[in-house]
Amino acid sequence: MSDEVKTAGSARRRSRMGLIGAFIAQAFKAKMDYRADFWTGNVFMAFMMGSQILFILLVFAQVHEVQGWTLWQVMLVYGISSSIIALGQLISAHVAEVGDHIRGGTFDSLLIRPIPPLVHLFIREVNDHWLITLVGRLGITVLAFVNCGLTDVWWNWPVLLGFLLAGSAIMVAINVIFAGLSFRVLQVETLYWFFIGEFYNLSYYPLTIYGGWIQGLLTWVFPLAWVSIVPASWFLQKGGMYEVLAWWMPAVLLFFAVLAAVLWKTGVRRYESTGS
Repeated sequence: MSDEVKTAGSARRRSRMGLIGAFIAQAFKAKMDYRADFWTGNVFMAFMMGSQILFILLVFAQVHEVQGWTLWQVMLVYGISSSIIALGQLISAHVAEVGDHIRGGTFDSLLIRPIPPLVHLFIREVNDHWLITLVGRLGITVLAFVNCGLTDVWWNWPVLLGFLLAGSAIMVAINVIFAGLSFRVLQVETLYWFFIGEFYNLSYYPLTIYGGWIQGLLTWVFPLAWVSIVPASWFLQKGGMYEVLAWWMPAVLLFFAVLAAVLWKTGVRRYESTGS
């Protein structure tokens, strides 16, 4: 490859990164123009987080453990799961709402932008309603980590970080999967909001307290077990299926990343402009 071609390719990459940076800066600037919305959304999410924690505390005010799970072990499940979900939603919640662009005819404008449409959807808007509670959820995770006696082994911390990042990547992939389905299924957002409204709440607690069909659904269909009870079981050495499944998390991440990429790319290829 000639030096001219290499130089041109490098210049294009720098230009594209510059555009992405400009879009991100503009997105944050737009958010700061609506400070009331920022604080209202974050206060509401903080209230929801507080009610979930209160529920756990009320349960353990009556019992010492629930099916072998103590208070701080359940808090560890809650902290890991809610932190992963919050980070995933912070980054990519609006990606799953691409159906609005498709039906409204505004997706056409994304196709002619100098950056890929999926990248544009990621950086166009940050779901900042999860921002403040993300800090609180991470704090709960650390507090539970300490109270479960997991700090004696130093490498538990980088492993925890790895679980959080891998789990967040799975959640981002799920959002992209729903975005890809938007090219094929009308009003797929209804299923999406049911998914995050109902199934997310189930993943905040050890799945072993639910019936077998719910455990199977949240393990093999909607992969929420992989971002909640699987990492917690590995740290707590609970034994059984969920501890073993922790070793398969990289493969699960790869599977959903590939599925998301395929559904998105094939969806964009079959997209037909509304003409509006």
